[in-house]
Amino acid sequence: SSDKIEENSISWPNANAGGTVVFHNIRKVADVVITKSVSDPVNDNPAFEFSAVLGENDTYTFSLDGEDASFTLGNGGTHIIRDVPVGAVVTIEETADNNYITSSSVVSLQTGDAAADANDSDHIVSFTQIAGGVTAAYTNTLKSWPVQFRLHDQNDSPLSGMFSLSRGSYSLFVMCYADEDNDGIFYSSNIFYAADYTLGQDIVPTGYSGLAGPAELSVSDSGITS
Repeated sequence: SSDKIEENSISWPNANAGGTVVFHNIRKVADVVITKSVSDPVNDNPAFEFSAVLGENDTYTFSLDGEDASFTLGNGGTHIIRDVPVGAVVTIEETADNNYITSSSVVSLQTGDAAADANDSDHIVSFTQIAGGVTAAYTNTLKSWPVQFRLHDQNDSPLSGMFSLSRGSYSLFVMCYADEDNDGIFYSSNIFYAADYTLGQDIVPTGYSGLAGPAELSVSDSGITS
């Protein structure tokens, strides 16, 4: 039996005694926390898809599976990948949605200081796991654009009429007047969100054909389609 055992050494008084000494080094691990914040006044808690991969370092190859390799987060959501080895290269990717402005950051769980992110994409963070762990924070803001609706004829001359516009069950305006003396403008807004809308023509100017029925408009990063 040994005479003295310390954290990093072992000794015994009989130099002729045989034996085997095994030292164990336990790899340090820490958590990776992924958080999600969404600013979207239109959609009810939209969900965003994520994937996570642990890469290699000079000595070991790491891997993830199950819910840590693929997960979904909504506003206020958090996913924790437990016991990620210190030194592992972690890459987290959010599936891009072009109707949102996305930003991301990587900070130390212990200090809150910024950690090195090797990827320039707002949708992807890639970092080497540090002692104490890391938070990868994602923020999504629904895009909007300025818009103006006008009523003109085939010769681009302004007309007068009446319109309604809704977004789902929410009415943006009802019986909104298009004034030919004001270039036929019947709606202007600096904030028109990426969403689906229904435009109806309530009053058609005399002598003209109006909309055949409510027009379904889809506003996205690609423009307005109907």
